[in-house]
Amino acid sequence: MSFMGRLMAFFPLLHAALIGINLVLAFVSIYTLLVLPFSIWFFPLICWRLHNHIWPLKPGLTRFGRPEYSPWWGSYQIQYLFLLLPSLERILHIVPGLFSAWLRAWGSAVGKGVFWTPHTLILDRSLLKFGDGIIIGHRCSFSSHVISLNKAGELVLFVKAIDIGSKCFVGAGSDIGPGASVAAGVRLPVESQLYPNQKVALESTNEA
Repeated sequence: MSFMGRLMAFFPLLHAALIGINLVLAFVSIYTLLVLPFSIWFFPLICWRLHNHIWPLKPGLTRFGRPEYSPWWGSYQIQYLFLLLPSLERILHIVPGLFSAWLRAWGSAVGKGVFWTPHTLILDRSLLKFGDGIIIGHRCSFSSHVISLNKAGELVLFVKAIDIGSKCFVGAGSDIGPGASVAAGVRLPVESQLYPNQKVALESTNEA
């Protein structure tokens, strides 16, 4: 791993320390509470946008174990604390439309009227293409990356946005992989498993 990659591995610790410091200072001055939202949400978002400007996250296949820096790795580390402590992000669901706006700020394309359940798991916040009026069931996960071994025994990273068309229903417990594409109006059954680059078309068997 490159020096930058090793350095970015400390970002979750930095993020957590910033939140912790502001929580402690809040007992000293109530004005510190105004800084707390910045340390939780805006600090990693600003860092990610700056990181993505310098090292753009590009879709495709790369050899992950090589010495050069992986923009995906840095992007993932910036988001890591939200995966470790999902309650930090679940609170955004209280305000209608706020979670969708949050994902748009990270670079995803999210349409209007998307319903997210609080236990939705998103591993790559910048790699979603969602239409309008989508309903996401309980405990669905969306991962726009996958790491595997090639024939030579090297770690290979595949990154590609997930594309969900308008008016789709994603059943509870579904797992959606990188590059998966779901046509508008599709109703995915409970615990559906969509593999990398899998496409799901609207079939005549779909009932209204």
